[in-house]
Amino acid sequence: MKLLVILCCFTVIFGSTGYLVFWYYFDYKDGDLPDVLALRDYKFNLTTIVRDDGGEIIDKFKVEDRVYISFHSVPVAVLLATVSAEDKNFFEGRLIYGIDFTGVVRAAFKNIIAGKVIAGGSTISQQTAKLIWLNNEKTFKRKFKEARLAYRMEKYLSDELIFEIYINLVYFGHGKYGIVSASEFYFSKQPSELTFDEAAMLAGLIKWPYQFSPIVNKKIATSRRNMILSRMMNNGFIKYGEYIALTEKPVVLSIKSIDPKAPYLSNFFMDELHRLGYSKVVNQGLNVKTSINSSFQLIASEALSKGLKAYDKRHEKRLVLYNIFSEYKLESIEDFKSESWNGELGIESTVDGLVIEVDSSFVVLKIGNETATITAKSLPNIQNGIADFKRVFKVGDVVMVKITGVNASNDFIVEIVQPEAQGAVVILEVTTGAIKAVVGGRDFKVSKYNRAMQAERQPGSAFKPFVYGAYFEKYPDKDLESHVLDTPICFKTGNPKKPKWCPKNYEEKSLPPFMGSIPIKTAIARSRNVAAVHAAKEVGINNVVDLARSMGIASDLPRYLPTAIGAADVKVIDMANAYSTLFRQGIYKPYWFINSITDRNGSTKNLETIEEKQALSTESANKILGAMRWVVLAGTARSASKELPFATAGKTGTTNNFTDAWFVGGSPKYVVAVWIGFDRKSIPLVSRESYFKETGGSVALPIFIEIMKEIYKIRPPDLFPEEIENIILEKNEDK
Repeated sequence: MKLLVILCCFTVIFGSTGYLVFWYYFDYKDGDLPDVLALRDYKFNLTTIVRDDGGEIIDKFKVEDRVYISFHSVPVAVLLATVSAEDKNFFEGRLIYGIDFTGVVRAAFKNIIAGKVIAGGSTISQQTAKLIWLNNEKTFKRKFKEARLAYRMEKYLSDELIFEIYINLVYFGHGKYGIVSASEFYFSKQPSELTFDEAAMLAGLIKWPYQFSPIVNKKIATSRRNMILSRMMNNGFIKYGEYIALTEKPVVLSIKSIDPKAPYLSNFFMDELHRLGYSKVVNQGLNVKTSINSSFQLIASEALSKGLKAYDKRHEKRLVLYNIFSEYKLESIEDFKSESWNGELGIESTVDGLVIEVDSSFVVLKIGNETATITAKSLPNIQNGIADFKRVFKVGDVVMVKITGVNASNDFIVEIVQPEAQGAVVILEVTTGAIKAVVGGRDFKVSKYNRAMQAERQPGSAFKPFVYGAYFEKYPDKDLESHVLDTPICFKTGNPKKPKWCPKNYEEKSLPPFMGSIPIKTAIARSRNVAAVHAAKEVGINNVVDLARSMGIASDLPRYLPTAIGAADVKVIDMANAYSTLFRQGIYKPYWFINSITDRNGSTKNLETIEEKQALSTESANKILGAMRWVVLAGTARSASKELPFATAGKTGTTNNFTDAWFVGGSPKYVVAVWIGFDRKSIPLVSRESYFKETGGSVALPIFIEIMKEIYKIRPPDLFPEEIENIILEKNEDK
């Protein structure tokens, strides 16, 4: 009896002490713990999703790829699979909040056998506490703090809230957080569409996302899935027959990896969101609806790629970039200084080489202060070699080479590199000013530079509509049949040592150098430079520049007459926008690409622009549009009228030395701007090897035609207003 009394006393003492210790750490002491009640307003790192005009995802900005789902939207299959995998008693009530005694004993036994902490018997609440506040350190101190947090979470928060946080928080591998992103990535489904076996596979990833990944090892993933299904059966969630049928199903994935559909616009989406006050775009969970049309984006990308490949084919044997004597009028070798020579010339760098000596079997190059020799070994991409180097190279030629080494004489060892032309395309919707597609180069993975919205290039004759727009504004009684002069004219340059500037027309075999007094429609259709200069001089270059800026050209335009024929740098996006003003009968609207933004609280901000102004009169705009219809019907873009079975209008543009080629035009619904050139402005599109004149009509216009064909393949053509067609059809005796 004494022993029994003593045992009871010790039991009471130890029990009381244990309870007091438990009460102190789990109920009373909380100064060293975060406030679990804050979880009621927990802010996840959520993915900002960018969608096209049809709601399809085209881009994501994220720290963690996560889309929020509420508890009430979690499907039964996901809920049952998750608790079976991680904590079968989560919704059943526990002896002590947050702690699974069976799991703790099992984990303790494993730890004793292993001689170290390898398991923890964590409940869903403990895992949630660890994910939010703790780390993965396997120590008793961390586990004890985790248990205290889990206890307080289950005591003060609902099971539904804890599970909601957990299922949105956990990592499912391959950069996917939360059940929504995981479901979309692995199966291209929303969680509500998941079958029981698919939900079991996803639940099986939570413990070890990489090891159990079906992408890494489908056999192991299938085994893990089947184990979860077995637990679901043992828990009474599915019947035996269902279990057998589900385990016999193969794991069929439908991996959905979102590559940006408009990659060249990604930075602009981000910048615009920042400008609008969304400072943490990558974790705010915004839903951004844009004006981009994914079909148009693909059409533009494929058309540009096709056009550039055709150009590459025409110039596949190109070796020489240009000659400093014939094309840039330099007088000596010493006058040439390449930008690529700035800085240290290292192995694997690509630089310019200047030909200073030519022999039948080799060429000597100057590269900075060093030299290099081109032999047959320097031409790895040239089939059949070169029989006589003197027939290919001349002193003063500039070639692009990659430095591959240094020989015993300290001369560079080089290989000739063929330059790649670049391009850009913008598609705008005329009525709204919405950007429907932007392609900023031939390959975003190689170069992320957006030539459509960042590069400034000379538009050549594509600038002339602004000249004649200003002309018609000053002389409203004039029309397309009114005459302008195409006669020789010269101007002083302001530097008495330099010769006068005497503009010339592009040489066409079928036309004389000067045509005298000609109708404006002929001047525009034939792209007569001298006539445009005469018109700009008469109307005043300031009026031309002011009109161009009011129509959408944001670049700084020099106020001198060469600007009239495109000798000023502009952006492709601005050209598209300014032309859309013409197609809008003189009404300017700023371009835009974000329609609306919805934040995580459901608040929506609509951003479609409503700003507009009459930049030039309807009458003047219609006359220019009529002239650009004439360019397509009988001018430098007449191949468009042969290949497109509907009305289009536009203007070609080609710069001096053929460094830039343009076509800007469209239908009443869409304006398309196409630019082709090299990133380095000194490299012309023409090459000595092909003798092919790469004008706007030959290299940019085919891309425009391809785009318009695809856009109108499944939609009826849009018609120009009757007054525009009448301008063309009233007097067509010289068509």
